[in-house]
Amino acid sequence: MIRDYRDRSPASRDGGTLVEDIMEAHDRDPSLVAANDLVAALTGPYVAGLDTVANTLASLVYAVLKHPAVLERVRAEADALFARGALTDEAISDLPSINGAVLETLRLYPIAVAQPRVANRDFEYAGYPIREGEPVYCAVTHAGADEALPGQGQRGASPANGDGGRQRGNAMIESYWSLA
Repeated sequence: MIRDYRDRSPASRDGGTLVEDIMEAHDRDPSLVAANDLVAALTGPYVAGLDTVANTLASLVYAVLKHPAVLERVRAEADALFARGALTDEAISDLPSINGAVLETLRLYPIAVAQPRVANRDFEYAGYPIREGEPVYCAVTHAGADEALPGQGQRGASPANGDGGRQRGNAMIESYWSLA
């Protein structure tokens, strides 16, 4: 990537790519992105993107196959989409079953299961003292399955709840869990 960037004339670069942004930042100020960090800075987002997309898609396939009624709706929606011909942004934006399955997958099987943080002040959580400067790990997967939280848990959104399963406040659309 570095060699390809250097081999192209500035006029031939189309601008706006991450590679160009990183390389231009390095060229402007080598201390901002050191030469020995360029390979990691350029390939890291690509590798991270492959991993997260692959794992999310695997979880999506698992979740949809686990619920035959959802699989039927998703399949019918996809068949209807492709039967209309060329894909458009408008057509892709109107896929409630597919979008709902994706959002539920992201909620129930998030890629980042915990977010590390450092306490910026002393506090107490569930009876445990946390001191400023101590590492804290926030379990982001727990909130999406906690029955005690409004609109969460395995049966948080449901077509039977009077809103057609669409609880936009917590980004759940037609929860496939409600069909289990």
